[in-house]
Amino acid sequence: MVIEILSPNTSVKDQREKLVLYERYGIEEYWIVDPQNQVVSVYILLRGAYTKPAVYGPEDTMECATLEGWALKLSDILGGS
Repeated sequence: MVIEILSPNTSVKDQREKLVLYERYGIEEYWIVDPQNQVVSVYILLRGAYTKPAVYGPEDTMECATLEGWALKLSDILGGS
């Protein structure tokens, strides 16, 4: 699992180049945290390719697909209520 936190200087690289690289090397789960837009996009590797990302906001609680039983209340990291 990889969690990437976007910054303005590396946003494009993280969302394009690293996505392809992590998929190629079989990273099972890739989270892209976008603090500016208050969203987390989650890619899951299925049969060698990433699925369409699930997108979550600060009001959501996410469960990690690769770490059974682990959940994260996104308002704790993104702000919000």
